[in-house]
Amino acid sequence: MNLSTLVPKLARAGSIAAAILIPLTIAWVVLLIHPSPPPDEASAIERLAFIEMNEQWQTASFIVAALMAIVYIPVWIGLGAVIVPVRQTVGMIAVALGVMFSALLVVGYWTQLATVQNLLQLLETNTNAAIAMAGAFEFSGNFWTASYGIVIAAFVIWGLTTLTIFSGLIDSAWRPAQLTAAMYGVAGLLALVGAVGFAAGISILEHGIMLSGILVVPALSGTVVMLHQVASGNDPDLIAPDKQSSDDQNPPVMTPADAGSGGDGRT
Repeated sequence: MNLSTLVPKLARAGSIAAAILIPLTIAWVVLLIHPSPPPDEASAIERLAFIEMNEQWQTASFIVAALMAIVYIPVWIGLGAVIVPVRQTVGMIAVALGVMFSALLVVGYWTQLATVQNLLQLLETNTNAAIAMAGAFEFSGNFWTASYGIVIAAFVIWGLTTLTIFSGLIDSAWRPAQLTAAMYGVAGLLALVGAVGFAAGISILEHGIMLSGILVVPALSGTVVMLHQVASGNDPDLIAPDKQSSDDQNPPVMTPADAGSGGDGRT
């Protein structure tokens, strides 16, 4: 299968996956902000009570996030397929980072889910041990454990992935592709800011993760349209760099013949 037939197939799969991701992302944002975790000064037993009362919400959040990570893989591949013909290195880096993000997020959320379930089972048989474990891992609604660190690392990779996609599409000749690239770029920056906030314990910066998730919804909408155009067999050059911009940056150079014919290039 040559590239001319492979790219539309990958773009079609990516377009479908991006459409599926829109409602999943909205659900993830809702689950991210509800319910609100207990305050930092809450006791270990209060934290355990919060986890027990909201087990279904947290389980749903973990499942939705894991599904998102898996469904993102064809999106990364579809976007990479349309970037590679014009920027091979950038396109390949975007796919590699995207797949890495998806793998880290699945591992991180899966281990968080397992930890929560094991903690609740321990609470039923040995309350003191459950309290000790909650205190050791600082469970306060946010789970500062190794798995939680993996999730934060995943969002750092997410930010780098979307910034790479931004650099691959921002000078496209097609304006919707430019707008989509810009939204990915801002979403990537917000994700990095949010990751820094979580790692440094700066609560105001932590909102960057949620804002990134909100902004990526219109970015995914643009991705659906853009990849559908490629999958429909329209000119793949719509993703290519804007020729007009390139011409503006590289004006014609006067040759000696031009100069000799009239000094100003006129015959």
